[in-house]
Amino acid sequence: MTTESIVVGTRPSGEAASILTLFTRELGLLSVMARGIRYERSKLRYHVQLYSFVEVTLVQGHEHWVLIGAVSIERLSGRPNSERARAHVATLLVRFLGEADPHTELYDNLLHIIHDGDGEGVETRLSLATFERLGYLGRAQKSEHDALFLIEQAVRESHL
Repeated sequence: MTTESIVVGTRPSGEAASILTLFTRELGLLSVMARGIRYERSKLRYHVQLYSFVEVTLVQGHEHWVLIGAVSIERLSGRPNSERARAHVATLLVRFLGEADPHTELYDNLLHIIHDGDGEGVETRLSLATFERLGYLGRAQKSEHDALFLIEQAVRESHL
């Protein structure tokens, strides 16, 4: 299966493998085994850097999906405030989404905010979009202070 994804997490596994956490449009949040990715000679290692927007080719393994191909679409960093905002949203996604539960609208909304939303408030907008799509917000925010209150309330109500 080939799909677009955002790399929201990575952790080492064994001598040269990594387990990547990918947020995909079609499959949602996935744990993906990337064998040999930590070797210097690996051709895929530079395509699946943290917060990269990539097209990945996956096959279903026994415990995890297995990465067999990757092509960089765009590295989602380099703008002011953007790295911190993406790290925050990646933490929210890993914390609030279940494995293999597709969230097509959330994925599209996050990409739109990431591409167009540089500058002040991008972290708040990304958080609000995430909580709204997951059903944790009961009303729209009226101000930035109200938005921060809604985010805190959503985290409290999630029990996570």
